[in-house]
Amino acid sequence: MLLTVAVTALTSACRAPAPEGAQTDLRREQPGPWPSAGGEKRLPFAQRPGHDWPTVRGDLRGTGASDEAILPPLRIVWEAAPTRDYLSDPIVHEGRVYVAASGRLYALDGEDGRCLWDADVGAYDREMPRTAAAAGAGRVCYEAVDETWAVLSVFDTEHGKRSWQRRYAVTARYTMFRTPPLILEDGRVCHVAFEDGRWNIVARRLANGSVVWRTPLPTVPAHLGPFSGGTLYASVATPGHGEDAFLLALDSATGRVLWQRKRPALGTADVPPFMALEAVSAGWQVYGSVSGRAAAFDVRHRRWAWVARPEYDYSVYATPVTLTAGLLIVAEPGVSSTNLGGPYRAYDVIGGRLVWQTSLSRLGGDFQSGRAGAPVAAGHILYAFGEGGIVAADVYTGDRLWSSMVRGEMNPPFIGTGEQLPAVSRGRIFVALGNQAIAFEGHTSQSRGGSHER
Repeated sequence: MLLTVAVTALTSACRAPAPEGAQTDLRREQPGPWPSAGGEKRLPFAQRPGHDWPTVRGDLRGTGASDEAILPPLRIVWEAAPTRDYLSDPIVHEGRVYVAASGRLYALDGEDGRCLWDADVGAYDREMPRTAAAAGAGRVCYEAVDETWAVLSVFDTEHGKRSWQRRYAVTARYTMFRTPPLILEDGRVCHVAFEDGRWNIVARRLANGSVVWRTPLPTVPAHLGPFSGGTLYASVATPGHGEDAFLLALDSATGRVLWQRKRPALGTADVPPFMALEAVSAGWQVYGSVSGRAAAFDVRHRRWAWVARPEYDYSVYATPVTLTAGLLIVAEPGVSSTNLGGPYRAYDVIGGRLVWQTSLSRLGGDFQSGRAGAPVAAGHILYAFGEGGIVAADVYTGDRLWSSMVRGEMNPPFIGTGEQLPAVSRGRIFVALGNQAIAFEGHTSQSRGGSHER
């Protein structure tokens, strides 16, 4: 089955010609509101009930899950190619979809993909990753990286006017795409910065960029977030020294380090956690992937509660996880970083018991394929996107429900967005594949899972 394009957004100032050889079906019709199954017109996208997806994994807890149940089969309602370069993973805020590439941030209309505005982000290197943006309180922030500088820019969401910008030196450039900025609930933006010869986590006022606090890190940042209950979590690691890796907890009001713990012993030296956070009845837990292994940290007792053992003791990168319905779902690595068959596994969040595993093919391209196709949950349906395809599975059983090929150039760059992290908002799923931002729509239903608690 090949998904066809319902609408392709044609923009003026925001759009560049499609790359040569791209299989994009361009159409000039304007969509209008999509009719519902009953025949009446739906609300415009920005007015629909539902949630924003203001950070790369959904909310500040980083769960990668939404209680909006979107049922397959999916159809493409629009696609947009504002540039010839690879796009960052999308976020959604107040009806607008934000992606970045080619040294610019693009605001797309979530209804039809029209480019509403674009803005210069102050740095550009084609070989470097594109981090995701973050949005909140009427502003969107983005951190761009080139060979020399990292540039944090904040824009107003209505017109794309720049509010402020900060520039600082870059040493370990590869860390930047693992640590996009976070906009906290108190009107502050937190980001990592190399200043005065060391790495820091910096909190700034979103309105004017003034520093609220700055906290030095013991080594190189690996991931910033999640955030919950006034606590900001981060992971750090010295490249090439897997034992020198820590999970940290900071007071978000003052930046004070509350505690730090070394990563669990794994028997191999590799990269530290990509974390997600969730509260369960047994107490606060931090969940994540430690070098491809699902893991849980007990915040109350400040110890690692459990670490799963995958079939293959191998991973180059930590993989993003999805936390929903009492399950921690991770795309674990195969026998090599280019193996497309690494399994999805779901673990019980309380004890780490393996609930299901599936041999669904991991989607993604070339170098990134060992960690591509990170799943996202829309209600009780799990979706994964990658090079040329999309797969839907049941969250509770892992059973494959539906799959389709997606037309277009979708091979990620040598190092870049890689995981193909979708956004779920107001009954639609958005994903950046190659230089295309694509909006999918399926059938909506009340989530069978709903709560993340168990």
